[in-house]
Amino acid sequence: MRILFFTFLVLTFSGCMGQGEKQDHNSIASKFEKYYNAEQADSIFALFGPEMKAALPLDNTTAFLAGLYAQAGKITNREFKRYQASYAI
Repeated sequence: MRILFFTFLVLTFSGCMGQGEKQDHNSIASKFEKYYNAEQADSIFALFGPEMKAALPLDNTTAFLAGLYAQAGKITNREFKRYQASYAI
């Protein structure tokens, strides 16, 4: 559940009305998975927009992801379901 929440944060975007996954969103999700599984919080932080960087500074991002990784481990499966409001599930 925490992985879905964090994926939601990373993939927050506005104006998505279609139900098919957009290529750029899939690309970001793939990068997030790659960096998360390699425990590269700084690379994940680099994917954030300005608002996200302000809300979750690098030191907080690193601590959050380390705790999440310790509890949940690697991402082994990722599947796009649909867009809901302004984010992907």
